[in-house]
Amino acid sequence: MTDDEREARLVVSADGVDDVIVTIKQEAGDDIPQNMYAAHGTYYGSAIYGRGNCYEINLYDFLDADTGGISMATSMQFSLHIFAEEPDPDASTIELPEGTYTFAPYSEDGMDEFTAISDFSLMTAVKLFAAEKTLSVEQGTFTVEKDGNNTVIKFKEVELSDGSLFSGMFYGDLAIKPCLRYSTFDGDFDFGTISNDGVLFFGGDAIGNGTYAWSAGLCGEGLFIDEQGTFSGTGCAVLFEIFSDTSSTRMIPAGTYSINRSFGPFTARPGGNPLNDTIGWYLNVVNGATSPVYGWAPLMYGEITISHTGDVYTIEYDAVDDAGNRITGTYNGTIPLTI
Repeated sequence: MTDDEREARLVVSADGVDDVIVTIKQEAGDDIPQNMYAAHGTYYGSAIYGRGNCYEINLYDFLDADTGGISMATSMQFSLHIFAEEPDPDASTIELPEGTYTFAPYSEDGMDEFTAISDFSLMTAVKLFAAEKTLSVEQGTFTVEKDGNNTVIKFKEVELSDGSLFSGMFYGDLAIKPCLRYSTFDGDFDFGTISNDGVLFFGGDAIGNGTYAWSAGLCGEGLFIDEQGTFSGTGCAVLFEIFSDTSSTRMIPAGTYSINRSFGPFTARPGGNPLNDTIGWYLNVVNGATSPVYGWAPLMYGEITISHTGDVYTIEYDAVDDAGNRITGTYNGTIPLTI
């Protein structure tokens, strides 16, 4: 018997009959308990990180029988950003590919297939709501299997950031939906050179990782933005948040900032859900209002290059939106600082 196997004994008894002992050879890993009972997923493709086929999977350990929802007060959530094979475009449903996945730090050069991001800041995390703790994954692997229409995801002794080891299993229906495309553009777009108005905010070490956050709103002709970030007028705007390696509060340090979710030095935050905020977006604004009807696009990856001569900035965009369109343009002008 190997180290990966164990022996289980089953005793069968009946009146007037000698006991029958059956010895079963069992894989040691088969005893991982099911402790996650609900799940949902989204297939992002290359929309979030720009490279690789990304799936976001959320697993939960408690399902409220009365409401059918997750009981956030007592439950655990395991969020994963996974890179794997591209789904079959002809398939009626999107399924997470079967295989063994390895946790690894995010790489701007791209993630290998069958890996999952380990970094906490990149939304792979174990959230323990009752204990008010959120833990990152240090290292480990997990497997994905299919059992008929059910998906089986097994974690065995995955190391978390507090030194604990997590083992567990999800078994059940895993519905994966394609991500919603927000961009309203049907091709590449250059917004030219804008220079009408801008506002700049310094957020300090807002993330707590030693980088320094700067956010700005930049406006084209006919559009204005105040110190609260409120638009007035009609025109185009670009909103961004970048992270520098210096705490200088006078001007954004010059350099090239890569659009990604690592939140490290010389990076810029990609666009997110416009219902929450529009940082990392190109926007057309009409009478101070934004809407997909007017045109907008989240900038998901690419570069923002910043230079300055005296107090005058030159900010060049070379980005790609969530539909794969290249969005380019330049801001040239001063940006008043609000701290």
